[in-house]
Amino acid sequence: MLSRIAGSLFWIGRYLERAENISRILEVKLQQFLEDPTVDERAASSSLLGAMGLDMSEHTDELIDAGAVLRYLWYDPDSPSSVRAIVAAVRQSARRIRETISPELWEAINTTYNEVFSASFTAIRPTASLQLVRLRCVQIAGLASQTMVHDEAYHFFLLGQSLERVDMTSRLISTVAVEGNTLVAWTRALRAVGGHHAFNRTYFGEGDYLDAARFLIVDRRFPHSLVYGLQAVQDSLGELDPINVKARQDPTARLVGRTRSRMEYLDASELIEGLEDRMEQVQVACAQVSGELTDRYFAGIEVSVWHREVLVCD
Repeated sequence: MLSRIAGSLFWIGRYLERAENISRILEVKLQQFLEDPTVDERAASSSLLGAMGLDMSEHTDELIDAGAVLRYLWYDPDSPSSVRAIVAAVRQSARRIRETISPELWEAINTTYNEVFSASFTAIRPTASLQLVRLRCVQIAGLASQTMVHDEAYHFFLLGQSLERVDMTSRLISTVAVEGNTLVAWTRALRAVGGHHAFNRTYFGEGDYLDAARFLIVDRRFPHSLVYGLQAVQDSLGELDPINVKARQDPTARLVGRTRSRMEYLDASELIEGLEDRMEQVQVACAQVSGELTDRYFAGIEVSVWHREVLVCD
């Protein structure tokens, strides 16, 4: 497969997942500020940006508060971290491979781009625009699944989506470690990945913070858990290079497998011990996997870096 096609599909998957996750996170944060007036808005905003690996001061001199973060992560098309910039990157990547994706998929991407860059996007309530982007991302991902042949091309898309999901979930869990391992903090993280209802169903409404940690980190049935996402990455790697992955000779697949196995069989109490360091190790692995895939399959593809990927971990 041409590196242009592979790289574009990989990054479309990552960008879509990124935009959906940012919309969910901002929805939860705005709701938190509305429900709890005692929250230190600046501290909470700084904690969120730090966990996501972002330094807003490099882009603006604004004081960090909810409004500034919303502009930085949502409205500002000149900020590479904003959803507007990410949606533009999705469309640019899709244009490179119009012949590979279905007309329905291209139409959904193009429609989303036009909506996000319309004058009305900044005029409607933030919660409405957040919901719009979240639903559009889900729609586009669904169209990719339903209208693409599940061949190598689709697995590059799925690989990007799964890797981004693991990285973002680990960053959300890092914010829990900073805020303290309370059920309230874990509940916010669950809501930010759309998993609060699924968690309550799994634990019959009686789950505690240890159950929440177990659910978000090692549950094999919930698509946003770390173990589920890492397995999805490994499965797609196996589809792209079945001989080496099955023979355990693929270094990228071995890295993913080691990362998963370090968490998979731990008790919940062990999972939250050194939680922030454990999540940093996951982010290190995601950065290494992304780098190895780039070197192997699509070196030279232009991408938009939205955070400092963690490259070393003591």
